[in-house]
Amino acid sequence: MQRLQEAFQDAAIPIQLLPDWDFGVATEAPLLVLYPPPDQALTPEWLQEAGGGLAGSYHRLLAQLEAVAAGGFGAEVRLVNLALSSAPRLIGWSVDRLQPLIQGEPVEGAAEQCPDLWFQPRPEPFDARLTLDLLEADPAILAAYLALEAHPLAASAEGRNPDRHYPERLRQAAGLERLLAQRHASARADADLRLLGGELGAARAELIDAAWIRQQLSDQLHQMQAALDDLELSQVEVKRLEQELAEAQLRHADLQANQQMIQSTLEQAVQHSRSQGAMQGAALGVISALLRQLSRTRGA
Repeated sequence: MQRLQEAFQDAAIPIQLLPDWDFGVATEAPLLVLYPPPDQALTPEWLQEAGGGLAGSYHRLLAQLEAVAAGGFGAEVRLVNLALSSAPRLIGWSVDRLQPLIQGEPVEGAAEQCPDLWFQPRPEPFDARLTLDLLEADPAILAAYLALEAHPLAASAEGRNPDRHYPERLRQAAGLERLLAQRHASARADADLRLLGGELGAARAELIDAAWIRQQLSDQLHQMQAALDDLELSQVEVKRLEQELAEAQLRHADLQANQQMIQSTLEQAVQHSRSQGAMQGAALGVISALLRQLSRTRGA
């Protein structure tokens, strides 16, 4: 379904998906209304659709198509079976119908000449088995689906046969060998998923370890940056102390020079004092001798 929708969207072809089609919306371009076969509609969106489920959706589309046939819709419409329709042919048909809007008359037969290279997949075995049970429980789904296939805007307008043998296609797809093959493929896929899950768990553990190591390295980096900041402050403090030491050493040298000068002056003063004392002692001796001599003279 996704592949076919993307092919039309890539070609810029207007599309609508059943059951959302509203033929009251005006458009001049050709319109492709996409509807799934029952095996591609095994989802709550389709099976629990209000108003009759999947069969009700098919019936509402048939009722809308009657209004289109009565002239209630201006553009050309094609019904597109999401499992059987050929995207290349439908895109070619749409381009032919768009040509009058772009550059004149369409080239007749261009759509029929497009090579049909579209891969038409078989129903999945388990989906086919479920669909067979669903059609048995609600035969109205098959009747409504085949009525859509038989509509003039569906298979015959596309140049293919209606899907009258749909139940047989389902039974072939739901054969025992195909069911076993899909079961084995599913088991291999589960094993691969478990293996990938284990590898993912190991990778996640390594990622957690790497995140822890990264956090540790980040913390260490912050610590080293803080230490570098402290070291830079310490270096500034060391330079300041070195400058103060140099200044103190200069002051000490000045003090030593002053002390030496004072000591030298003091020594000179002491020597001078001693010299003066010796001279004074000699003078006193001379004076004492003169006095003694004078006394003796007076006595005589």
